[in-house]
Amino acid sequence: MFILLICTSALLLLGTLGYLAWKLTPKGTILAEMLDLIPFWSYLLFKRVRPMKSTRYQYGGHWRQYLLVLQPQDEVVSQKM
Repeated sequence: MFILLICTSALLLLGTLGYLAWKLTPKGTILAEMLDLIPFWSYLLFKRVRPMKSTRYQYGGHWRQYLLVLQPQDEVVSQKM
């Protein structure tokens, strides 16, 4: 029980310090950009991904010269303007 309390307190402290560092870091610095990646990565981690169809187009002689096109498999693409 005591270990659970210490772990919970440590996580809360790390979260609070991380939030303060994220809010108090001057914008436009490398550190601010790195701290902005954390919420973005967590958003991408829990985002639901639809099945995609991938097509590879070779445009050069080297095996690494290609364009990878990803399209939804259901072929229903809506454009919002």
